[in-house]
Amino acid sequence: MSDSDFVLDLDALNESFRDYVPFNKALGLTWSRPPRTRRFAKMRLPYDARFVGNPETGVLHGGVITT
Repeated sequence: MSDSDFVLDLDALNESFRDYVPFNKALGLTWSRPPRTRRFAKMRLPYDARFVGNPETGVLHGGVITT
């Protein structure tokens, strides 16, 4: 199968990703539209003040970033 034959159901992927990993749901972590090749994964983590590790700078906690 070539990259051009690859079809991704992003909605189904995100639904499974949330349903099977509750921590991902709590973080709001989702898959984004991948680049043209399948060599990389692209994810989205929206900023949320609940996950700030340093209130002075607003930087997210390292555990959230590592996830």
